[in-house]
Amino acid sequence: MGNGGCQHHCVQLTVTQHRCQCRPEFQLQEDGRRCVREYAASLGTPAGTPVLYKPIDLSRVPQP
Repeated sequence: MGNGGCQHHCVQLTVTQHRCQCRPEFQLQEDGRRCVREYAASLGTPAGTPVLYKPIDLSRVPQP
């Protein structure tokens, strides 16, 4: 992982202390190191579970 063990960003607090910070739209997990997209966390997805996407063919969507 690097970055002091942080998945996204490591923020230096003092010479000997740091904390992890996630990119926008991500939520820091209970372990204080991993980041998961906020909407995945709100869906009750277990921490660290990848969220899979299926492309949508918009040409098949009825137009009003």
